[in-house]
Amino acid sequence: MRERCQHSIRVGAATAATLAWVGTHDESLAAAEPAEATRRRSDWLATRERILTAARDCFTERGYHATSTKELAAAADIAEVSLFRHFPTKAAIFEAAAVEPINDFLRSWIAAWTETPVGARDPEAEGVRFYTTLMELLSRERRLLAVFLATISDVTIEPAISTESRAVMAELLDRLETVFRREGRRRGYRTNPHITPRLVIAMALGMAVHGDWLFGAGHTPKPRQLVNEMNRFTNWGLPGGPPSPDHASARSGG
Repeated sequence: MRERCQHSIRVGAATAATLAWVGTHDESLAAAEPAEATRRRSDWLATRERILTAARDCFTERGYHATSTKELAAAADIAEVSLFRHFPTKAAIFEAAAVEPINDFLRSWIAAWTETPVGARDPEAEGVRFYTTLMELLSRERRLLAVFLATISDVTIEPAISTESRAVMAELLDRLETVFRREGRRRGYRTNPHITPRLVIAMALGMAVHGDWLFGAGHTPKPRQLVNEMNRFTNWGLPGGPPSPDHASARSGG
């Protein structure tokens, strides 16, 4: 067994459930002298960060099921009992290490993208910006994202993971749907504003996570090519652009 997992990435934020657990298991820090309490708190937070860093590495490398709490403790260089002083379950570790960071970067991305005033968007230019920023985010977290998607779709895992993740994703997609609905009304789109943004996100997720499988290893198009094709498909469907003058004339019988 490897004691250190590779591919270290940034530590995620705590979830509300984990913070509640922390609050019920941290009375000893409050009872200590101020200087001692500060030192112990600093040590406690440093240990917690080591756990989360190790967890993100190990979950990315091995997946949720194949990673044990014993392995997580070894990768963080602590005793397993110490790990459970910080997190009550493996699911809580996964939530803090993998789910919350992904939810956070998606929240930030949608918040930034929805700041543009309604009606101020050029569809094609905005589509390029939309897909470019989304693909950059998804590709940066590609391996962890693959574990995240596999884990939340697994009904055998503690319900708290998939319920929490789906709730956050639903909230984000609802915000995106609002933008699509407003833009659609203004521009006369006939697509379903509830379904379309979810298809758009699914297309980007598929490209970011499964590009090598879809195109074959070493044959995945460059990011700019993918962005341009997804943008054309989103704005124009299979034709990929407005009809040429000759084609438009032929269709009208001219």
